[in-house]
Amino acid sequence: GAFLTEQSLVEAFARFGVVVAARIPRKAQTREPHNFAFVSFLAREDAERVSRMAKVAVEITPEWKLELKPRLAKLGNVMDKRSPVRAGPSDDEWAGHDWVHLCKR
Repeated sequence: GAFLTEQSLVEAFARFGVVVAARIPRKAQTREPHNFAFVSFLAREDAERVSRMAKVAVEITPEWKLELKPRLAKLGNVMDKRSPVRAGPSDDEWAGHDWVHLCKR
């Protein structure tokens, strides 16, 4: 939870492709982090490849790694409160969207 940072997510997932952004949503009232996060890849293929992995270890300290379960985020349904973000000009309609949803299990 509170020990996980966006920077540690970027570092852990950069080995799978170009990471555009990482975000850990926080609870509105307490500002505590939720038990999930989002990682955006530049290439959809990288996000899809990571989403098929059983788990990804994120280093908190050299002795402590947190294992997260990645899956593709569903973007654009009626209940979705996130907005897609473009990484830059591209003909690829998926470029720069939040694609990987991480759950601590």
